[in-house]
Amino acid sequence: MAVDKATSLDELNISVGALLEVAAGARWIRHPVAHATIIELASSYGLLIDAREWLAFRSLFADPVRIDLSSVNGSSPATLSIDDYVKTMARNMALFDSTQHLFSNYIVRFPSGSTNNAYGIFNGIAHHVLNDHDGSHMLSMGVRYSALFSRQLYGKPWRFRSLKIEQLWASGAWDRVRRGSRGDAGPAAAVASRAGT
Repeated sequence: MAVDKATSLDELNISVGALLEVAAGARWIRHPVAHATIIELASSYGLLIDAREWLAFRSLFADPVRIDLSSVNGSSPATLSIDDYVKTMARNMALFDSTQHLFSNYIVRFPSGSTNNAYGIFNGIAHHVLNDHDGSHMLSMGVRYSALFSRQLYGKPWRFRSLKIEQLWASGAWDRVRRGSRGDAGPAAAVASRAGT
C-alpha cells in the first residue's frame, strides 16, 4: 500500500487535545507496535544529534522532508532534500562544544483508515554548551515538536515526513553565538543554530 495522501505541514497545527481524542467515534485509532516504534524514532532524533552521528540521523527522515522553524527564527516552512537538511544540522551543531536533547510527553495517533501515516507531538529541552574566551555557557531552549511520520509500505521503516519545531522558551547567552564570540559564528550562523534545535 502506498503512502496515504494529504500531509501538508498545515496539518501539524493540530492541538494536543485533538490528539488525545480516543473515545468511540473519534478520528484516531491505536497501533501499539507502531506507536512504540515511532517513539523510539522520535527519541533517536535527539540522541543522534548529541552523538553527531549524521549518517544515522539521515536515516530518520523521508526525502524530501518538510521543516517548519518559523517560531524559532522567523523563517518560512520549507521542503528540503535530506542531504541539505543533514548538512545544515551538522554545520549548526558544530557551533557548540556539546548538546543534550531531553524528550518527554509523547503523544502518537494514527488517523482512522490510515496504515502508513501517524501524527506525533512531544516536548523537549535542548541544552547547548558553548566554551569561549569568557568561560563555559549553557544555552537552553524549551521546544514542542509536532511531526508527521510515514512509511512507504506496511512493514517498512517509519520516517519523519514533516517536522515543526516550536520554541516555548529560551535561556542563556544566545547573543554570544550571535556575536560570534569564538570567531566561528556570525549572525547568520547564530540564527541557524537556534533553528537547529
